[in-house]
Amino acid sequence: MKNFTVFSFLSGHVLALILLSFGNAQASGFAVPEKSASGVGMSNALTANIHDVGAIPYNPSLGAFHDSASVSEHMLAIQAKVAVTPEGGSYTESQGRDHVFVPGLAINIPFEDKYAFNLNVNVPLGSETKWPEGTFPLSSVNPIVNAAQPTESRLEVVRMSPSLAFKLGENSALAFGIDHYKVKTVILDAVAKQNSLDGDGWGLNASLTHRITPQLTFGADYHSIGSIDARGETTLVANGTSGYARLHNISTPWSLQLGLALEVTPDFMMEFDFTRTGWSTYRVLEIESVSPTTSDNYWENADAYHFGFKYELSNHLRFRAGYTYDQTPQGDNYFSARSPDSDRHLFSIGMGYDVGGGLTLDVGYMYVRLEDRTVASTTPAPTTLASTELNGTDAYNGVYETDAHLLGVSLTQKF
Repeated sequence: MKNFTVFSFLSGHVLALILLSFGNAQASGFAVPEKSASGVGMSNALTANIHDVGAIPYNPSLGAFHDSASVSEHMLAIQAKVAVTPEGGSYTESQGRDHVFVPGLAINIPFEDKYAFNLNVNVPLGSETKWPEGTFPLSSVNPIVNAAQPTESRLEVVRMSPSLAFKLGENSALAFGIDHYKVKTVILDAVAKQNSLDGDGWGLNASLTHRITPQLTFGADYHSIGSIDARGETTLVANGTSGYARLHNISTPWSLQLGLALEVTPDFMMEFDFTRTGWSTYRVLEIESVSPTTSDNYWENADAYHFGFKYELSNHLRFRAGYTYDQTPQGDNYFSARSPDSDRHLFSIGMGYDVGGGLTLDVGYMYVRLEDRTVASTTPAPTTLASTELNGTDAYNGVYETDAHLLGVSLTQKF
């Protein structure tokens, strides 16, 4: 009966989450690592947290250590500012949406004392910039270069990940599952043309938890490359002609997160996590259409270092805080104003409160500050290939500034 109650509670929730809009990423590249309000409060250092239900989306194998079934609904509100002072131009802010709301859903159903079924629905990837025409004056000199100047860029990806966790004795657990990626939107617009596509793809995930001692726990979570097939249309701005478009060579990056959690006292826990993301899969984007587009990116794999702690203020109230240093995968040779990136610092705090009746409310706040990035390329923009993006050229020279505020709220019901 308990499992039936859980599934009844879920009716309509998954579809509603998938149909909502997503945007601006706040980790390296265009990753969105925040999967719960607990994670926001601890700067995503939750992979080895064996007690917090909000850690299960970060490491599904943790679900095998929980006795009660649970459903968590998560909402992340993001307010971001992306700006550039281009060489020869004036300070300009991206005209993307002021606020973006990113929902998530996590379900954990343990059974037979050693197994657990998990379903996590979250947004692993997303980004948005919208530059007014004429933002980059160095690219407006030549008509062909100007035609390739980016205007709106948007990526919205939803990942649904069912998995099965099982214990290996009392202190270890494994989980295996699949990842289904729903690419809701890919927009790559330029002055001369608009590209709009969507699609889907598949990948795999695996996770591990091992209690080294009663106070020390190790956790690991891995997501494989996801192969994506995206199709849509290209529209030429000059005459409104539209035609079929297909995006080749696109895949989600693999990721590996490792964590070590230490229960210093019964009331105080701290955790250190390391994340490596396989951004080297993001190389060349080719849109086959009536007006082909080629975008050379050649990103590099990048690392992030997370530290978080939790302190139990009472039996019902807890405080969280954390910090992350996150490296950019985007080198100077292929820098793109579509997704201007830099090394970033993430500072976070959060609270959790047990309302009663198995209901818990968690809130987390994060401030993200990207280091200012100065682009001073000596590579001239191509003047004969209108289909080639301007990545890595002097067309994007200038100083880029980005920061963001994130507010996460999670409601968790245990059954």
